[in-house]
Amino acid sequence: MNSAVGRLCRKKNILVNVAAPPEESCFIVPSVVERGDLVIAVSTGGASPSLSRKVRQELEERYGPEYEVLLKKLAGVRKRLSEEVSDEARRREALLAIVESDVIDLLKQNKTHEAESRIRELAGLKPK
Repeated sequence: MNSAVGRLCRKKNILVNVAAPPEESCFIVPSVVERGDLVIAVSTGGASPSLSRKVRQELEERYGPEYEVLLKKLAGVRKRLSEEVSDEARRREALLAIVESDVIDLLKQNKTHEAESRIRELAGLKPK
């Protein structure tokens, strides 16, 4: 039945996703982890939805809600740096220093003020 529906849809140029067999599909739907603007997608090309689900669950545990917070803070810092620092290499170094720092750990521990201070320090920005 799935194959027949898939063939009919393709014949009529209608997009279709067939769970089994996956080769009857016009597209695949990845497993997705969303943390605000951070989007991580996993796909096995239809070969194993259960493996996609397992990997997605592991990613959800690894990349918690603190990543959404960090990304929002990075967007704000990036905007400020672009307004206040003319040297592109300096801006890039500052953002990389923040990403590679302990800021995410501070956010994970709900130490928001400490994280904000650390971000300002690493970016070389004064408090607003």
